[in-house]
Amino acid sequence: MYTPSRIVRLSGTSNGNSNSNNPFNNFLRSRGGQFFKMGSEQDLDAFGPPAILLHGIPLPLDVCQGIVSEALDIELQDIQDGGLAVAHLSAAAYGQSLETVLEAASISTSTAPPSATGYFQDAAPIAAGVSAVPIVYFSGMPNGDVKAAAAAIIGRVFEETGQRAGLAKAVPPAMEKLLGDLLGEIEGDHQDALARLGNPNAGI
Repeated sequence: MYTPSRIVRLSGTSNGNSNSNNPFNNFLRSRGGQFFKMGSEQDLDAFGPPAILLHGIPLPLDVCQGIVSEALDIELQDIQDGGLAVAHLSAAAYGQSLETVLEAASISTSTAPPSATGYFQDAAPIAAGVSAVPIVYFSGMPNGDVKAAAAAIIGRVFEETGQRAGLAKAVPPAMEKLLGDLLGEIEGDHQDALARLGNPNAGI
């Protein structure tokens, strides 16, 4: 069973802006506290129920689950049986708040596959893609695990498609936002960050 070192549940709020002076993170400052730099003072090490939401990730679900299992050194069966939801988002999820979707993922993994909630799907996105920017969205996982799983998934996406996927993790100010709106903002910020780096097609 996946057991992160510390989880802060969905109750409670937090506000603040990143204090980083790194030019790579300057674009975050326009979001008014909705995004925090990972590892900053405002960043909670693990917040929300353990979940990895896949937005436009062009890999089959079993492949993604296997990648996470290997990256975190946990049994694949533990992911499939519950404890850490790993699932592609379905169209129904985008009109719901992030908090609603994360709570659904948490509940469903204890009793049924994530697809049972209607917010998730077992199949990978259609080849044409549901997103210009694939995003891996993390919840309830410490930063070390987020970095390990993100590197593995994003690396595989780049190897197979040449796309540079983005990543984000749950923070309190994002909980009430519609997931579609939130991911749209993350996509735009990710593209902006890659443009600032001047190498949008570089691998992880």
